[in-house]
Amino acid sequence: MMETKAWTSFYYIDVDWKSFNVDVLETKFIDKIASGENLNVLVLQDKEKDPAFLYYIDEQHNKILLEELGEVNMADPQTLTNFLTFGKEYYPSERYQLCIWSHANAWYGLCLDETSGGDIMTIDEFQQALTPTNGVDLLCFIGCCQMGSLEAVYELRNLCEVYVGSEDDGYGPHWYGMLDEMCRLLNNDTLMSTNDYGKQIVQLIGDNPNEFEQELTISAMRTERVTELVDAIEDLSIHLYENDDELYENLKSARYLTKEYEFIQDSYLLDIFDFADNYLAIETNQTIRGILSSIQTNVSETVIAECHGDMQHGSHGLSIFYSSKDLISLYIEYGLDFTRDTHWDELLDTHKEKSNPLLFTDLIYHLIEKHPQLFPLIKRILGV
Repeated sequence: MMETKAWTSFYYIDVDWKSFNVDVLETKFIDKIASGENLNVLVLQDKEKDPAFLYYIDEQHNKILLEELGEVNMADPQTLTNFLTFGKEYYPSERYQLCIWSHANAWYGLCLDETSGGDIMTIDEFQQALTPTNGVDLLCFIGCCQMGSLEAVYELRNLCEVYVGSEDDGYGPHWYGMLDEMCRLLNNDTLMSTNDYGKQIVQLIGDNPNEFEQELTISAMRTERVTELVDAIEDLSIHLYENDDELYENLKSARYLTKEYEFIQDSYLLDIFDFADNYLAIETNQTIRGILSSIQTNVSETVIAECHGDMQHGSHGLSIFYSSKDLISLYIEYGLDFTRDTHWDELLDTHKEKSNPLLFTDLIYHLIEKHPQLFPLIKRILGV
């Protein structure tokens, strides 16, 4: 067992895909990540055609083999639990960071393992994986798509203090050029709060030039505030559910004006703040307006840092599932804390039979109402 340091960083690198047999540790990470006087760096990597290996990365970026694990299922929560248990026992520290590199799809899951029958770790199983070791302080999703999802953050609210993820596609290059700075930050600024580490990581990513910088979405969330946001969304869900016939049309209009991220099976994730903003622009019901303002306040207090590229206007750091398609049934049955604790899923379910497209004229009306400066341009486009 080593002496207790300020930080131990765990890198859980899942490359067990038949179409991608690349040594990500060697090609993307090894020249950037390193231990230090106040930092331990541990890596578990599993590739499709090779056994999984557990490494310690020393101060000179050398891989020190700790164990050859053979074939493991990276989607099995026990694999992640074992990794964290080992690291906390033999490389203890005051605080812990967990970095996940894998495929991911918001609340649907992450860590696809094709050699284990295409298994995927659901977000509920991810919660189960972290629970036996009491979680980590700082959770970072490197190259993972759409993990800036309220459902995922809420699932893990008691297992990390700060949560860093992307609303849209993750893109590893957003991270690769700043990993050395992140390691130096953890090693050198040991008195910084975990919240401030999250803010600094988002800034480092935002300052990291790469070929996908226009598509960037990244944010850091303070998990202690997410319950109040979910409570506000529950207030909205109940009020809309109980008054659906009266309020549905404005809700639908706001949804179509909102920044969206394509999810799976013709479903979408919506930026929560932008949704509330668009809804406020067209809603006159004072109860709904008060709830929407509360949602925006709580998003601002949950998201402690956010940045996005020029192609991601309308992104504010945190998304929510919205669909009137068949995927709602899976959403309801998936074992999410969010659907257990709110009526948002029931609200969406009622809309399956109301999924007529928004009339083009209605959409133009609401767009002009919110952005009157666009009226001359819209008239020219329409030739009126």
